[in-house]
Amino acid sequence: MTDARTLYLLDTDGWSDQQCRDACRVALAAVSADADRYECDIPFSPEWPADVVRAASYLRDASRKRPRDPAYVQTGVLTNDDPARWTAFVTFAPWALDASVWTKKHEHLVSLTDEAESMALELTSDQHDAIAAVVGRSRLLTKAENDQRRRAAK
Repeated sequence: MTDARTLYLLDTDGWSDQQCRDACRVALAAVSADADRYECDIPFSPEWPADVVRAASYLRDASRKRPRDPAYVQTGVLTNDDPARWTAFVTFAPWALDASVWTKKHEHLVSLTDEAESMALELTSDQHDAIAAVVGRSRLLTKAENDQRRRAAK
């Protein structure tokens, strides 16, 4: 029997860009066994680190879509059947403006926006615990907890 999933929002308030990227990669590693399909956009920037440029190029080459603008590519939905491509996705996703990961049942696992500043994660309890061990439990909020924090901050 599979563990039920719960929607969590990762609270990145006060974090540096690097902390957001690291948390994103931790989250993707935690869900990798359940990841069946994924996609992202690639808004190319020459200022990216070399490993990110290599990952973006790999994903661009794997893309089923041909871009109108080579500076902005969308991968289209890719299947998680190539470990090198998944590794490239995990490396690059924190730099994407939009990235998503789904299960075989087409359930959302991960939704990332704005270069991993916003992350919604559908997690099992084991996945939650693995991520929380790195980022801290207080950073993984259910929707109700997130809504409560937002109301309290007003």
